Amino acid sequence: MARRGRRTSAASIVARMKGSPAAKERVLAILGNLGGTVATSEASSRLRVSPALVRRLRETLLEAALRALEPRPRGRPLQVVPKYVRDLRKLEVRLADLEEELELARVREQIALALPWTRRSQKRATSIPPRRPAETPSGSPAA
Repeated sequence: MARRGRRTSAASIVARMKGSPAAKERVLAILGNLGGTVATSEASSRLRVSPALVRRLRETLLEAALRALEPRPRGRPLQVVPKYVRDLRKLEVRLADLEEELELARVREQIALALPWTRRSQKRATSIPPRRPAETPSGSPAA
């Protein structure tokens, strides 16, 4: 069965990754050991560590890979918002509502002072009654 596409090499992938050169060398030695191309003794001499440490590094690498490949829920994780932030947001909304109500009350007050007959208890005079002639002390109209 023929494979399609480019052949991938662990060395080229690891070289592009972020990390120290020592860590990259360890990863390549461990991957070579896992792939069967590098014996444990050869990997330990290349890394200048004991064979027991190579086995421990191999297990650590595989455990980290396994943890990274565990199925996770899709999408962004939910952000836990602290209670004080939620309370603060509620207070900010309440403050904005109260400021709006205060502004409306001020406008209503200005309207009431400018147009006093708009109050419910008062009615606007539709017509001005005619003036009566001034009376004299004797009771007869002045001439």
